[in-house]
Amino acid sequence: MKSSIAILYKALSILPAALLVLLFVFPSVGFAQAAKPLDPVDGILDAFKTHDVVALGEGGHGNEQGAAFRAKLYRDPRFQAVVNDIVVESGNGRYQAMMDRYISGETVPEKELRMAWLETTQPNDVWDRDIYADMFRTIREINQKLPKEKQLRVLLGDTPYPSDPANPRASTRRSDTFPAELIEREVIAKKRKALIVYGEMHFLRRVPPPMPGQPAGTIVGLLETAGVKVFSIWTFTGFGTELPTLQTDIATWKKPSLTLIKDTPLGTAPFTFYYPKGSGMTRRPGPNGPIVVDLGEAIGGVMQEQFDAVLYLGPKSEITYAGLPKSLCADPEYVEMRAARLSAMRRPGAPTTDPSPADDFRRACKEAVGGPGTAKE
Repeated sequence: MKSSIAILYKALSILPAALLVLLFVFPSVGFAQAAKPLDPVDGILDAFKTHDVVALGEGGHGNEQGAAFRAKLYRDPRFQAVVNDIVVESGNGRYQAMMDRYISGETVPEKELRMAWLETTQPNDVWDRDIYADMFRTIREINQKLPKEKQLRVLLGDTPYPSDPANPRASTRRSDTFPAELIEREVIAKKRKALIVYGEMHFLRRVPPPMPGQPAGTIVGLLETAGVKVFSIWTFTGFGTELPTLQTDIATWKKPSLTLIKDTPLGTAPFTFYYPKGSGMTRRPGPNGPIVVDLGEAIGGVMQEQFDAVLYLGPKSEITYAGLPKSLCADPEYVEMRAARLSAMRRPGAPTTDPSPADDFRRACKEAVGGPGTAKE
């Protein structure tokens, strides 16, 4: 009997030390609580009760599930009663006045209007999908049913960029300074509320030191430095491992679902779970000059240091992406504009046998209008 008591006492005496070692190696063990699914519209509206700005990540650019959810959000009368502005990455700030006219109900010729999202600092066809044009049309339709003072405004967040067909290699540098200042001026100063729709990396709160001469900070980082409280949402569409790896019951959640991540397995997971090695590279100052490092590893830390919530759209196998529209690819003027800008992306001196972005684009457009291949509208 004494022997059994002695063994039990010894086991209990070493338990605290073992727990300390476990918590040192895995600091989130013992503290994480299960993430709970919320209705995403309700969750975003709740966030606006305590924040003037909610930053909703798009997920993979062009994904159709995220676009469908945002359209549902915009059409909700509760959203329209609370939110004034929608700030989008997919629009050239140079065309703000034209977009204001269109969104408010005025007639704008299509070929002029579409330059707002086709002619941006991004030379590729990222915004050419119909889901972006449809977003502007949806908000215009919503406004037609609202009184003037309650109409939604779309703020074009891409750095104003004038195209120059004669010089397709002209600088198209952008920074998050422009949209951050736009939000401070048009939203915060006017005591309005805004939803930001951008790629999630524009919402990081903590980023590695920039290279000399590069602008510092993201949209969220710059706004919070200026005293603006932002609620940020990462939309999960496929980077990294599936979310149920962190919490198995996520596989049974309704799609889409929003979840708050602080002190949950989703929040205490490393940032590299969401942005794994190989997803992007960046140049950073080194002891002997610039060095190229993995972006996710350079950011490091855990997810809840960067974001407040995650929007779950479903497993990666169910995420679909919009293709190039047939109507756009049938327009020779558009095809030549995009091909010229893509040609400018080719590295000087690259072997002519290397795949050409412009050739790949022409091939995709040919498939979209019914040529060889399987591309869809």
